[in-house]
Amino acid sequence: MFFGFYKNNYSNIIIKLLSNTSYIIIIELIRNILVKKAKYYKKSLYLLPFIISFLDLSLLVSIYNVNNYSIMNIIFTMFLPIVFKNILLTYISYSSNFENSLIYRFLIDIIPLLVPISPDLSNYLYSMINILTPIIILYFLYNIYLIKSKEITKSRFIRYHKYFLIIDSIIIVFLFLIVILTTGITRIKMYTIGSNSMKKLISKGDVVIVDQKINKIKKNNIIMFKKDGKIILHRVVELIDDDLYITKGDNNKTNDEWVVRREEVIGNYIFNIKYIGWPTILIKELLE
Repeated sequence: MFFGFYKNNYSNIIIKLLSNTSYIIIIELIRNILVKKAKYYKKSLYLLPFIISFLDLSLLVSIYNVNNYSIMNIIFTMFLPIVFKNILLTYISYSSNFENSLIYRFLIDIIPLLVPISPDLSNYLYSMINILTPIIILYFLYNIYLIKSKEITKSRFIRYHKYFLIIDSIIIVFLFLIVILTTGITRIKMYTIGSNSMKKLISKGDVVIVDQKINKIKKNNIIMFKKDGKIILHRVVELIDDDLYITKGDNNKTNDEWVVRREEVIGNYIFNIKYIGWPTILIKELLE
C-alpha cells in the first residue's frame, strides 16, 4: 500500500478476529480464577505466566507462518515477549481485577488487528518493544503499589527502588544483546550448534558467535554456510579457488561431500560459549 507499511493479514477477517477475542476473554477469565486461588499459594503465581505463555505461543504458531524462523528467533522474538506480557498481566490480575487485565490485553492484541496498515518494523524492533513495554509498566505499577500499600518504610522503599532499577537495567541490557545477536541486525550473530561434528572445539549445545562480514577465506578458517537448507559450521580444509572451498567437520573422518561456494557462506566463526544453547536444543527436539 504505502512505502514502509504492509497490510495486516487479519484486518478484514472477521472470523479470525472473533476467535482471537474469544480466546483472550477465556484466557483472562482462567487467569483471574487461578490468580484468586493462588493468593493462598503464592508460589504457584510464578508458574502461571509461563503456562499461559505456552498457550499463547501455540496460538501464534498456528496463525503465522514460522517455517522460515529458527528456533532461537521463535524464542527471542515471540516467546520472550509473550512471557513478559503474561508476567505483567498476571500481576495486574493479582493486584487489580479481571477487567484491567482484559483491557490491556485488548489494547495490545486486538486493536492492532483492526488497523488496516501498521509499521513494517523488523522482528528486532518488535521484540524489543514487546519486551521492554511490560517491564517498564510493571516497574511503575509495582512502585505505585509499594507507595499506596505503605508496607515498607520510606528508607526501605528508596533502597528497593535502587535495587529494582539495577535489576531492570541488567535485564534490559541482557535482552537487548540477546535479541541483537539472534536476529543478526549487526554483523555479529549467534547460533546454537546442533551436532558434534566440530567436537572437541565446539560441541552440541554450544553457542557460536559468527562475524557476518566475510573477508578473504583461508585454509583452516572455520566458516558457517548454508547448504541444501541446512546451516553448517565446518572448517575449510582446501581452497579450490577464492570462491570454492572444501570443508570438513573436525570430528568427521572424511571431507564433506559437497563444495561450498562463497555466496553460500554466512560468516566466519569468532568464538563459542559452552553449553548455554542446550535449552534451545531441548525445545527444538521437543517441538520436532
